[in-house]
Amino acid sequence: MALSKSYEELHGSKNWDGLLDPMDADLRTLILGYGDLSSVAGRVFNNDAGSKYAGYSRYGKSIFFQGAMLPVAESKYEVTSFLYATAHADFSLPVFVQEKYSDQQINSEYETNWMGYVAVSNDGYSKVMGRREICVAWRGTARTLEWVNDILNAWPVPIDPLLPSAANGGALTDDDKDQPKIMEGWLIIYNTANPNSELGKPSARTQLLAIIQELVAKYKGEKISITCTGHSLGASLATVSAFDLALNVATAPDNDIMVSAFVFDSPQVGNQAFKSKMEGLPNLKVMSIKNVNDIVPKWPSKILEWVGENTGLEIPEEVLSYVDVGIELLMDTKWSRFLKQKDGLGDFHDLEILLHIVAGYEGKCCEK
Repeated sequence: MALSKSYEELHGSKNWDGLLDPMDADLRTLILGYGDLSSVAGRVFNNDAGSKYAGYSRYGKSIFFQGAMLPVAESKYEVTSFLYATAHADFSLPVFVQEKYSDQQINSEYETNWMGYVAVSNDGYSKVMGRREICVAWRGTARTLEWVNDILNAWPVPIDPLLPSAANGGALTDDDKDQPKIMEGWLIIYNTANPNSELGKPSARTQLLAIIQELVAKYKGEKISITCTGHSLGASLATVSAFDLALNVATAPDNDIMVSAFVFDSPQVGNQAFKSKMEGLPNLKVMSIKNVNDIVPKWPSKILEWVGENTGLEIPEEVLSYVDVGIELLMDTKWSRFLKQKDGLGDFHDLEILLHIVAGYEGKCCEK
């Protein structure tokens, strides 16, 4: 079935101008599809400490979408690779909160787990879109050390590890505010290696770059695009990885690849300088879909600013420097008459509830 708008428009080539109000039907379907890919990443993760396969995906690549009961995705994509990420803390957690998945993780400050997957559009769906699409989906926070990185590593750090090698040797600006930075917790999970892990010794970033470069070579001669997606922590990783791929893969010689990210309930990722650098990449577009009642997208700057104002604590200026990125699509659970109005923070951060609102959203004229 042909799309009413071009693939490029639906993925932000015109910043989704004219597609959000009223909501374009094809764009809604696209958002819901990426939402499902994000949701699956969370559902298939085996977080049962008593399981022999804890820390892995519950399903193998060949039956991934079938096992997750997502036939629509199964009809469009083939899962080609899994991604494993390492959370790391510089202190030892108390024994009573250490959840030991395997011998290599006992009393360790490093913990490696299944974090997401890479899927490629099949021939039929590629024909509909007019290109071969590579999708990268990340899951949200599940493990104790991941929570540590989410909360305790809120300090902004330079993006030097993500820059091309030529840029790493360049002089940094004297004005620290002009230096692109992202939250340390996101960079730790994305870029930490674990040589003692049986799951994934290289960092998630190293794995991803190798996988994408291999797929780009495999489909050379075809028009290729890359879409990153995820919910919560997964949304932060989707933003970081989309930026990384747009900067280091999509613009490489002989490559002309469009990169987009559809992220759900994403925390803040970087400072204004990072946002400016991201927006300066012509081949990268980001749409951020949020529930306005959810506090997670307000982490860290907006929440810490509130803490400072209401407790008298002095909050370092550096952790107040984060800004939102991407074109925002703001949803409100109160618009649905089919949902019970819940005040729980977990309810507001529920991806399925957010997708329910998107499914019924027609545009600002219909907000109630």
